[in-house]
Amino acid sequence: MDGVFLLIGTFFVIAVILITVLLVLLKKRQSNRIHKQLEELDKEKNIIASTPVYSELSKVESIVKNERMEEKFKNWQKRFDTIKNEKINNLNDMINDLDIAVNMKDYKTFNQNLPKVEMEMYKIKESANSLLSEIQEITVSDEKYRSIVTKLKSKYRSLVSDYS
Repeated sequence: MDGVFLLIGTFFVIAVILITVLLVLLKKRQSNRIHKQLEELDKEKNIIASTPVYSELSKVESIVKNERMEEKFKNWQKRFDTIKNEKINNLNDMINDLDIAVNMKDYKTFNQNLPKVEMEMYKIKESANSLLSEIQEITVSDEKYRSIVTKLKSKYRSLVSDYS
């Protein structure tokens, strides 16, 4: 009878150890998944922050020649400053809040706030890409027309030299 109790006790202890190990591994896996999500959010935020809007704005600044264009340029600068100084800082705060929730092992708060952060990131990314495409519409067309004018000038020179 003592052997049976010893055997049952041994199986019980082994089962408790296995369950504990399994729970620890599941928590570790969840923690790794969450840290990976935070890293991806941070990378995405940095990609948005490094959008080449500033370099495109500097190209546009050199071709501003009238009031209408100057007004557009100032509007683009204002939108870019809002994205860079307000929206990205707000996004950074939201990501830091998620990180704090993870460090405090408050996974419920993390899971509730993660979609909000992702949606905010999507909105910022779309506004930055929209701004960039508006600006590039001007800079690309200016470069395209400049190359056409250059080709036409060289053709004109060759025709003048042939018929002079």
